[in-house]
Amino acid sequence: MREAEKLSKKITELEELEQNFRDKVNYLLIRLPNIMHETVPNGKDENDNVEVKVWGKIPVFGFKPKDHIELMSDLDLADLERAAR
Repeated sequence: MREAEKLSKKITELEELEQNFRDKVNYLLIRLPNIMHETVPNGKDENDNVEVKVWGKIPVFGFKPKDHIELMSDLDLADLERAAR
């Protein structure tokens, strides 16, 4: 019975140790940047991006399209000034 009690305590200690290691590993993994595929070209900025594929027809508008922020404000869907505060 004493050995079973010792084993139970040892299991609890090891589980806590395992959780500490998992937390440390997750902490480090979250801070790793994404690794680019070797086929991705190096560039200084977005102008050096290479277009690989275009799908569908790009629409042409007879007006300047609004972005999502303008649409939300115009339709009173969000109070962006209040959210910024």
